[in-house]
Amino acid sequence: MRTTARAGSLAVCALALGLPVAAQAEWESYEAKRYGFSMLVPKGTRLVDRDREDGWGVLEGSFQGVKLYGCAQLGRHETREAIEAFGVEVTGIAADRWEHIDRGKTRGRWTWYDTVLATEGDRAAVGIYGIGPRGSYLLVLVTTVSDYEEHEADYRRWYESIALHGGWELFRAKDYGFTMLVPEGCSTKTREDGAWGALEATHDGVTVYGLAKKGERAAAEEIEKLGVELTGIGADHWKHVDKGKNRRGWEWYETVVARDGDRACVGIYGVGKKGSFLLLLRTTASDYEAHREAYDYWYRHVHLD
Repeated sequence: MRTTARAGSLAVCALALGLPVAAQAEWESYEAKRYGFSMLVPKGTRLVDRDREDGWGVLEGSFQGVKLYGCAQLGRHETREAIEAFGVEVTGIAADRWEHIDRGKTRGRWTWYDTVLATEGDRAAVGIYGIGPRGSYLLVLVTTVSDYEEHEADYRRWYESIALHGGWELFRAKDYGFTMLVPEGCSTKTREDGAWGALEATHDGVTVYGLAKKGERAAAEEIEKLGVELTGIGADHWKHVDKGKNRRGWEWYETVVARDGDRACVGIYGVGKKGSFLLLLRTTASDYEAHREAYDYWYRHVHLD
């Protein structure tokens, strides 16, 4: 990808949302609570949410010929190169046609970000990508070159509306070998629980547990028993909702949801190359029902080193 330094670079990169009829369209704010970002979209835009096998979640929509993509890889800080390659795949515009307009650190809730402009034939794309508290992001619009050139003010308005939000932040337990999301601002403590090392984070009634038995491959029954002891929710209240192999660092894993009265717990356990793991999030049943999508997304995006 090309990098170009320009005076007033933000003004140039803000050649954003040129919609064939969107200059006259009404705008509304859209918050993707699941992913932790917000942006303006033309009123009436229908966004479809889908999960990819590689861990990226993609919000995709279109309005009168312009395509909008809001993509997030929660629970993982990808490299610049990895996000750029994903952007090429999403837009279909080759890497050598991308131009870096601006980049920076600690702007808003971005840890770092790059803004880019790409043109190839009659296609144009403008966007921003980088990492924030909850993971990695790519937000981009794809339109025509002529449309892009005609509606600079609308593109600027879209670009300047993009914001990342808190609520969760990425936590990497280097000593234990896993990465997960934890409530932002939580207090974290570690302890030894027999052969298991344990990390505990609590915030506003939600508790996250991360346990690791380094160097040993425990049986599923042993890990399940530990989960029952830790949460106080009986084994007959646990429901297995998913299982798999060779994904996100897991050699094998199982995901579970448990409810008993007003107590609820979601979690994932299994084995990776560094040992055995049990990661759980405990809350109330009412809170789980109100935010089920966020909690389900949490356990699907725990990564092992």
